[in-house]
Amino acid sequence: MLGRFGSVWVVVHANHPRELTDEFRSAIRLLLGAGVPVVNQSVLLRGINDDAAVLEDLFRGLVRSGVKPYYLFQGDLASGTAHFRVPLIRGIELMQELRSRISGLALPTYAVDLPGGGKVPVESALLRVEADAFVLRGADGAEYRYPREG
Repeated sequence: MLGRFGSVWVVVHANHPRELTDEFRSAIRLLLGAGVPVVNQSVLLRGINDDAAVLEDLFRGLVRSGVKPYYLFQGDLASGTAHFRVPLIRGIELMQELRSRISGLALPTYAVDLPGGGKVPVESALLRVEADAFVLRGADGAEYRYPREG
């Protein structure tokens, strides 16, 4: 049914290569067979996927399944989620390491949702690093502070 609508994209959410099961791949084949492109967004999670080898396996596995890794999101600054959040500097380091290990097709955009500033690509929005915060340019052009963690 989705294939009849023409310009439909499906965004799936997988954070770890163990989620790329036979059932996942079968569902993706159905979507792709109907002409529906599929992209993935992941969240960088402490102790789950904050490792270059795990992310490499995830992104390569997605591409093998026909899914473009689209976004890798920095964890939001929402209350009660700090134990899952990876320091922003670690995310930048992981992206730098992944660039030397996988092709651009398998590399998502590392992005952060700045409170009040919208979703922005971390590496191109980063203006400077201060003692207590990263300063990034928001989607609106203003400067936003993201706390240094870790």
